[in-house]
Amino acid sequence: MTVHDDLDLAQRALQNLERAVRGLRLHFGESLDMRRVHDDVQRLGTSLAILRLQAPKPPVAPQPRLEVIPDGDYDRNLFTDAEDTEGLGAPDRRAP
Repeated sequence: MTVHDDLDLAQRALQNLERAVRGLRLHFGESLDMRRVHDDVQRLGTSLAILRLQAPKPPVAPQPRLEVIPDGDYDRNLFTDAEDTEGLGAPDRRAP
């Protein structure tokens, strides 16, 4: 796994933890221990964001080179004998 895969995995785990802590808050209210857990989750989020900033940038895939096709006419010699071997234009083929 790359560092970015690990960071994404940790981010998803943190989001799951945040949802679980919100659920616990419904059961335990605003107790001191609940506030500590909430603050711990917030610190984890901050630390993860800092690590993400420190991670090397993912490599950028090179862009494919575009092939320029001229608008002018093609060389007629390019198509010499083409209809003799391919397509429906062969002299020995007739439409049904």
